[in-house]
Amino acid sequence: MGPLRLTHPTSLGEPLKFDLTNPEMLLPGKENKAVSMKGKVVDKARFEAMKKEYYQLRRWDPATGLPTESSLNELGLADTAADLKPKNR
Repeated sequence: MGPLRLTHPTSLGEPLKFDLTNPEMLLPGKENKAVSMKGKVVDKARFEAMKKEYYQLRRWDPATGLPTESSLNELGLADTAADLKPKNR
């Protein structure tokens, strides 16, 4: 997942609304087979904390879920950074 993946939903105004992960995809069982999570739940606070850490490690803004202007510029995506500037604070 790269910075551009998160820029598309910005035109909809709520990028974090679309940043969801299916927990079954994250929990491989024996021999990398899918594990049934039917009837189980993911701790929302723990998930949100991990998501915030994920954004910070990639130098994205945890409040918006968008790559920071400086991280986009470093990747040679100044044009994308400029497009996002009005929506990214």
